[in-house]
Amino acid sequence: MGRPSSLDLRERVIPACEAGEESQAAIARGFPVSETAVSCWSGLAREDGRREPKAHGRGLPSVLDEADGAVLTALVGQRNDATLEE
Repeated sequence: MGRPSSLDLRERVIPACEAGEESQAAIARGFPVSETAVSCWSGLAREDGRREPKAHGRGLPSVLDEADGAVLTALVGQRNDATLEE
């Protein structure tokens, strides 16, 4: 997944949607975004009043605790030339 689009771009796309003078497809062609992005951004602005991207979710937490991490680090330190097949 790519990085979120800039707030500046969103601030130009959303008012174009709110003006209602063009279709979302026409607005998407006028900016470097997809029709889906135009639809999502305008929907979020209309429903939640939010124009900025969501904060990054930071992914899944590690399944290793501190002790497991220490064991893994020690194993790699002992034999750090293993190949993927090994």
